[in-house]
Order: sequence, then C-alpha cells, then structure tokens
Amino acid sequence: MFPTNRSFSDLHAILSVLVVKIIHIFFTIDAIMEYVTHTTSLYIYDNEELKKLCDAIRKWADDWQHTPIPIRLKSTLTTLDLRHFVWNIAERLGSKKDYTGEVRSIFIKRMFPDVMRDIELDSIRNFKFQPDTGNIMIDELDKGDYHFHFE
Repeated sequence: MFPTNRSFSDLHAILSVLVVKIIHIFFTIDAIMEYVTHTTSLYIYDNEELKKLCDAIRKWADDWQHTPIPIRLKSTLTTLDLRHFVWNIAERLGSKKDYTGEVRSIFIKRMFPDVMRDIELDSIRNFKFQPDTGNIMIDELDKGDYHFHFE
C-alpha cells in the first residue's frame, strides 16, 4: 500500500508540510473575507449582496476560472477602487500563473459590470495605477504574510 522506498518518517514529514500549507490557506481566506467585509460594507447594496460577494471570492480562491455573478453597489466605487480591491485579494491568493492580469480583469468586469462597462480588459490590467489614490488603495503584502493593513 505504501511505497517501499519511503519511510514512515518521510511520510510524516510530507504530511506535516501539507497540513501547514492547508492551515496557511485557511487563514489567508479568513483574512481575505475580513478584508472584503471591512472594505466593501459601505458600498455594497445590502447584506445579501455582501454575502454574494464573499461567496464569489471564496469560489474564486478555490478556482481561478470561477465566473462570478454581478454584485450591486449602493455607492459608486470607481474603476480604480475596484482594480485595487481585486489586486489586493488576488495577490494573497498566490500563483501569478493562475491569477494573471487577464484573469483578474475578466473577474472584475463580470463582478462589477456596471462600473467596468466602459473600460477595456487591457486597460483594467493596470491594477496598481495610482496605488495611493481612491477609496480603496493598494495594500502591499509584507514578505511571507497574508494580512491586510487596515484598522
């Protein structure tokens, strides 16, 4: 049943690494959900829309190809705000191979079609444009840390 060229201590070491990775993913998603709630609660239409937003981001975290449903906003966020918002989340999700600029652009355009209606995918890709401007600003990661910098 077990490969003969591996000892139980090797398997234990492999399992330990996997457990640490799973725990890291769990806490990263938890931090993202806290960020989403904190950052968007003033702008989202109602609690039901906020739940839909959180659900879409959880699904996106599980599958970078997830297609979100549109989210209604009660207060206007700019295209810049939404680009910063998605950049902040995607950077914490990891793999630049999966969460490319194109993937992020498609996700944001589908999630907020009213705000992003007049902007082309190539223009959306400049996520870090004016990083310190807007209601939602770029939140750079600290090396090896997934936490956001908000109070």
